[in-house]
Amino acid sequence: MTPGDAIMKYTVNEFYIEADGKRILTKLYRPDAKGRLPLVVFVHGLGADNMNFARYATALAKLGYACVCFDFCGGGFGSRSTGKTTEMTPLTEVADLEAVLREARSWDFIDTGKTVLVGESLGGMVSAMTAAKHQDAIAGLFLIFPAFVIGDNARRFKTKDAIPETVDYPNWITLGRQYYIDSWDIDVDGIIEKYDKPVCIIHGKEDNLVPYAYSVKANEAYADSTLYLIDGVGHELNNPILSEPATQQLKEFMTKI
Repeated sequence: MTPGDAIMKYTVNEFYIEADGKRILTKLYRPDAKGRLPLVVFVHGLGADNMNFARYATALAKLGYACVCFDFCGGGFGSRSTGKTTEMTPLTEVADLEAVLREARSWDFIDTGKTVLVGESLGGMVSAMTAAKHQDAIAGLFLIFPAFVIGDNARRFKTKDAIPETVDYPNWITLGRQYYIDSWDIDVDGIIEKYDKPVCIIHGKEDNLVPYAYSVKANEAYADSTLYLIDGVGHELNNPILSEPATQQLKEFMTKI
């Protein structure tokens, strides 16, 4: 059997990746299959953890794809990686993702030429940033309501000096000043223009946190991109209105990598 052909058995292994003094909680969903397997790394959003993508990873592992989910350091309330939310920034998350990619791409059962990032919200932004830095390593990018809005959110402060030491966003999670400093300087257009491999974007049309207009603009700017706008759902990764078509599109996307 080859990836995408049939339902396979799989195992889930949990471990930590050590990088730059940090410990990153990681889960590998490994299909019971021979040969080298495509690698799918799932990248969660702000305040979340590896379990956000559990149903997506399970669906793909059953089809023969090696899937990795992990907790960003300081990335969310349930994170079992080290670090605090006030220490996390988009750039620290890029570094975490790079560490996970280095480890996963070193495994002897991985087809490194078929590495795909699947990111949601802030994880989508971080995935796009990482893909732009490592174009040769990332064969495809699957983004679910990617937070291309974060630079505009940061610039709601009149100046960088006006950013306080901590910010409750949006009355939900406490972020540090450096999160907004790093976000302020992100060049979304520059990130997009550097990546010319296949991209698929999924976005709910009722999204109040990341307006879908950002994904429309990104889809137009990426060299090879497809956009699916979903009616009747907002910023809800595991709402079946979004998760069912997103999972189906992800399966189809993987067959083209």
